[in-house]
Parts: sequence; structure tokens; C-alpha cells
Amino acid sequence: MIDFRYHLVSLVAVFLALAIGIVLGAGPLRDGVGQTLTAQVEQLRVERDEMRASNDALTAENDDLEGFVESSGAGLVTNTMRGEKVATITDHSSLRKEAEATRALVDAAGGESGPRIELGQALWDPAAEGERRSALATITKTWPGVKPRGASTSEMLASIVARILAPSEDLDDAARLEIAKVLSASGVLTLEGDISAVDSVLLLSGEESLFAVTSDSPDSASKRADNLQKARLSLVTTLDRRGVSMAVGGSSTARGSSEGIVSDVRSGDLRDRVASIDMLTYASGPATLTLALAAAQVDMPGAFGSASDAETLTPDAAAIREASKTMAEEKGDEDSREPHTEANENEDAPASDGGGQ
Repeated sequence: MIDFRYHLVSLVAVFLALAIGIVLGAGPLRDGVGQTLTAQVEQLRVERDEMRASNDALTAENDDLEGFVESSGAGLVTNTMRGEKVATITDHSSLRKEAEATRALVDAAGGESGPRIELGQALWDPAAEGERRSALATITKTWPGVKPRGASTSEMLASIVARILAPSEDLDDAARLEIAKVLSASGVLTLEGDISAVDSVLLLSGEESLFAVTSDSPDSASKRADNLQKARLSLVTTLDRRGVSMAVGGSSTARGSSEGIVSDVRSGDLRDRVASIDMLTYASGPATLTLALAAAQVDMPGAFGSASDAETLTPDAAAIREASKTMAEEKGDEDSREPHTEANENEDAPASDGGGQ
């Protein structure tokens, strides 16, 4: 059994050690410890200033590089298109800058900027099911030739968005505009410019996190994400089936994989026909997306970017330019064999009787 003397010795030892520490700290060790701590603090201050200066230099260098990439984009895409009319579709308002830059590059490439459409939340919002059903009923009743595709209202309305852009003998420009007005009134889309049939479509898609709504319940959040995914895929699939050249642009995740519609395109048979990029918001994004579309127009679609499912970083502008030139020459040869004149149109027609009855 431990007696009182053991506790007394322990207490004396503790106080003795404390006294020795105080004496040494206030005496011979004070200057050494103080100088060491001061030196360490000064070193940390110097390192902080150096890192701040390095960060400022890197920021300035990055700004210069972005400026160079943006200014050289027009030269990079020159002569990669041959007059194709291109519509631009975005699914989030934050992509307006990238959309405008891409439209300008389409013109610089030799294409023609067509209508600009921004998809609205009513296309995928679970709470907007009533508005979607109403819009579908109006469109299918007024234009019975427009056959929506899909199992959900989001998919069907997305297919109708594709229909008013794709070439079709069933719709004239007046009908396309009226359908667009119905879709706009229901919050499905916002249209800028005249609506008409186009040769190609660019789809600029936002990061998945942009579409999250904090007030959603888990069920609503899941339904919203599912509607969004299916609507975008229905849009791309319908345009592809109707022979419209397409390129989709989006982002990659922190783990280096593509997401959203880019991932959907790359994981299915659309990969062989629809071009995609996963670095839309980079400085090089608009130029890369424009080149990707030009590649799709000459049957050279690819998966471009830095994600794990990409094939290469950027399209080959020189190869696209050469292929575009070859296709134009072949088309010119075909046209020259049989000039399109009024005489040609009527030469196989039965002779007119002069209009007599």
C-alpha cells in the first residue's frame, strides 16, 4: 500500500521541476528560445510574401494566356466551316459568355450563327409538370404532325425543341415560331433571333451543381436530376436522328471524369456521331467547341478534353480544314454535273397544252 511519504515525494518533485523550468526559461534559455522563435516567424513571413508574389505572377501569366487563347481563337477556326447554319442551345444562364464567344467563332469559321435558345427550368422542374402537360396538349392538338418522343413530359418537350430546329417538310418557319412561343410561354425555353431550320447545333451544358435547388426534398432532387438528364439526352438524340450535326460542351468532375450530357454522349453509340468537349468554361473552351462541331460536320466527331473518357485534348484544325475543303469540292462537282435550272426541272414533265381546258 502506498503511504503518505510517496505522495509527498511526488509533489516535491513536480514543484522542483516547475521551479527549474521557470529559472531556466527566465535565464539562460530565454534568449535562445526567443531568438529561435523570432527567426522562425520571420522565415514564415518571408515565405508567405514569396508565395503571394508567385501567386500574383501566375495569375498575371494565366490572364495573359487566356487573353492570347481568346484572341487567337478566330484564326484557329478559320475556314473550318462552309456556310453551315448553326443554332446555339444553353441550359443555364451562366453560360451566356461562352455562348456568345462560340457564336462569334462560328462566324469566323465560315459558318452562320442561327437562333439562340436557352432552356428553362420548367423543362425539368418536378413542380412544373402541369405546365409541361399543358404545352404538350396545345402543340400536339394544333400541329398534329409534330410527334413528340419520350416517356416523360420533359423528354417529349425536349424532342419538340429539336423538331423546330431540324429540317422538316412538315414545319415552315411560321409554325416553328408559333411552337417556340408556346414553349416560351410555359417556361421551357427563351428564344433569341429568328427560328428556322439549321444544319448544326451546339449544346452548351452547365455543371451539374448549378441545377441543385436547396429547398428540394431528396425525392424532388432526384426527380429534377433525372428529368434534366433525360431532357438533354432526348434533345441530342432527336437532332441526331434527323441528321443534324452536333457538338456538346460541358465540364469534368474533380476526379477527372466527364459529367452530364457529355458523359451520356460518350458512354453510348452517340459517341460515333456527336462531338463533345469537357472543358467548356476554360479560355480555350469556345474555340475547342467550335472546332469540335466543325469536326462533326465533316464526319470526324471526337471526344475532346482532359477527362478520362476523352480521346485527345483538342481537334486537329488542319485536318478539319482539309476535309471541309474536300467535301466542298466534291459537292461542287456534283452540282456542276447537273446545273439546277428551270429547264432542268421541267424537262421530264409532260408538255403543256398552253393552259387550255
